Amino acid sequence: MKFYRTHRLPLLALALVLALGGFAGCSSDSPSEPQQQPVPPPGGAQGAAFNITITATPDQLQVGSTTPSTIKVSVRRTDNGQPPANGTTVGLTTTLGDMQTPGSGIQSLLLSLLNGDAQVLLYPGSVQGGAVIRAQLQNSIGQFNLAIGEVATFFLSFVTPNTGSQQGGEVVEVTGGGIEEPVRVTFDGTPAQILSVNSDRIRVMTPPSSAQVPTGTTRPVNVQATVRLNSADQASDALANGFIYLPASTPPGGVQQPQVFSVTPASGPNEGGTEVTLQGTGFQSPVQVFFGAGTDPNSFTGVEATVLSVTASQLVVRTPAATGIGQSNNNSTVNILVRNLGTGFAGVTSSAFTYGSQVIITAVEPNQIPYNSRDLVTIFGQGFSQPVTVNLAGLQADIVSVTGTEILVRAPIPAIANCADVVGNVQVVNINTGDSDTTNGGAGPQVADFRYRAFMPTIFGVSPPSGPGAVSTARTISGTAFEEPVRVLFGEAAAGITATSTSSISVTTPLFSSFDEEACDDDGDGTQGMRFVNTAVDVQVTNLLTECEDTVTGGYTFTPSDLSCRGDAGPPDPPATPECSDGIDNDGDGFVDHISINPFNPDPECAGPNDDDESA
Repeated sequence: MKFYRTHRLPLLALALVLALGGFAGCSSDSPSEPQQQPVPPPGGAQGAAFNITITATPDQLQVGSTTPSTIKVSVRRTDNGQPPANGTTVGLTTTLGDMQTPGSGIQSLLLSLLNGDAQVLLYPGSVQGGAVIRAQLQNSIGQFNLAIGEVATFFLSFVTPNTGSQQGGEVVEVTGGGIEEPVRVTFDGTPAQILSVNSDRIRVMTPPSSAQVPTGTTRPVNVQATVRLNSADQASDALANGFIYLPASTPPGGVQQPQVFSVTPASGPNEGGTEVTLQGTGFQSPVQVFFGAGTDPNSFTGVEATVLSVTASQLVVRTPAATGIGQSNNNSTVNILVRNLGTGFAGVTSSAFTYGSQVIITAVEPNQIPYNSRDLVTIFGQGFSQPVTVNLAGLQADIVSVTGTEILVRAPIPAIANCADVVGNVQVVNINTGDSDTTNGGAGPQVADFRYRAFMPTIFGVSPPSGPGAVSTARTISGTAFEEPVRVLFGEAAAGITATSTSSISVTTPLFSSFDEEACDDDGDGTQGMRFVNTAVDVQVTNLLTECEDTVTGGYTFTPSDLSCRGDAGPPDPPATPECSDGIDNDGDGFVDHISINPFNPDPECAGPNDDDESA
């Protein structure tokens, strides 16, 4: 099945939409709140051309979310840069999502401009893909493509700084991903004051500790965050011992509490010997590092690693064997304890290192790209070990770099059929061991399928929009997502393509002779002939690789070179009756016609009935 859109000529389209009630109107005194009411058709200075700009904030939405994007339309004349008159209406359509309110089903309406601007809210709805947003005023068109993707996976990574007074009041950032308002953050169950929220961090003010912290001790507590509160897709995550309360007597900056931000690589063999870099803060030599179990530094059990180097923000260690004295970490994910021996302060990082060769994928970013763009894609997880192979939706990617927790690849270009996206899971295989994992059903968490998007070409118009059918003429088709190779049809005939870019195609029109005809009677003799008339044909652009196509109905008009009224001449006049047979006294001598015609009073001058002169 081929997928395409069909447009009408702009004014005809608007007239039909208005007749069918397809557009909803917007009051000119409130362009940001369009209302469903009848309005006049799009107007403005007749014959003027306009630059129409569409912006969307944010420019990506998550399918099923109730968070909208604000769509703003700005219109300015191309000749003088001025906005059209207040109250001028512009038609706005979208191929996905709901305008005004969630679930409204409204995908087309008229916006009334104020100082050349208008806006409306677009909600993502339940369908994933690219929303093509188009605004039109007379023959001028603007377009914006907005991505509606799957809900981002929510997770927490760390808190920075991760220490503070038991009295609370510390400003810290809770870092992670997939964060969406409204949010709630608690420290050991006590809510923190939310200061600001971004997609990858929450800035909060810590609450007071719910228990006293004696001098010379610390109190690690869990930090939990919940996003999209009270919605169907509410999600929570927690950091065990994510924040450490210090005694009230501790001066600011007086304690160097070790904290680990990242572990690279995050996996290694059970035999140990893997050189691992711990990035963080508060490290002071001499330092001890243990791999094991437990969240309380005072009761942690583990096997000590060999410390190779120490700076305030980085430790390099060699992992111990998974099996140590009283400890078995075989094929397990373990915690890491870092203790500064000089002060006794210690910090525990949960689920920081995996023994064994188990490969686990936890996230893919980005998880959808244009089919023809060899974008860089990062696979996050653990257990990655060179050499590896990575498949994106069944296609082998080029490996750029590999660490124990991240693989950077360059995506291949897939073959697209029937204008359908290529969708599938992501697979990572450690070649030497054969260990592997896939998204959406593998050993790790459920991660959305990877998607190659097949972009739909969109035609804005043909310039000039008409021309002779008897000769080929150069024309330009403007639009978006024109990707070679393409085919352009004017009616049923293919145009010649001379140049292509993503926004325009230069063509030569095919010869055309199948003109429409109309009846004519130029000489007024009552006999009708037929005349060729201007004939509009559809214009179609097809991407030959993806089979995606767009069609503008009546998008180009061929003009005939022969405008004559063919077959307009009537039958010849009958021959005139000779004077000697017409029953008329043509010479006024009192005698009429030849004797064979008038035996009673013949004209002696008529030599016969066919004589055409009674006087001689």
